[in-house]
Amino acid sequence: MIVVRILRNSSSGIMGFEASGHAGYAHYGHDIVCSAVSALCIAIANGLQRHCSTPVNVDTADGYMRVVSLPESGGGEIDNSSKVLYHTLVDALKEIAEQYPDRLSVITDSDES
Repeated sequence: MIVVRILRNSSSGIMGFEASGHAGYAHYGHDIVCSAVSALCIAIANGLQRHCSTPVNVDTADGYMRVVSLPESGGGEIDNSSKVLYHTLVDALKEIAEQYPDRLSVITDSDES
């Protein structure tokens, strides 16, 4: 199962995400759940790095990705473009998780995402 944990700052705003695991829906190279989650996570990470003003740290390994925005003021707010990208990711992942609940879990630690 892929688990995506949405990371939040002290005021409950989204500041990043951590994705780990494998969906196990199909053999390597043919797993549509893994492909969808990977494509979304990579696209969001690229968008944050290329189009947003808040610096971002990206860490990847096989079956693992962690992306965290780093506001200049430590616990400060991230820019609006970053917020939109993170919320877009959460919405898309929740849609996939509804279709494949045994393959993807999205942990938001909040009723409001």
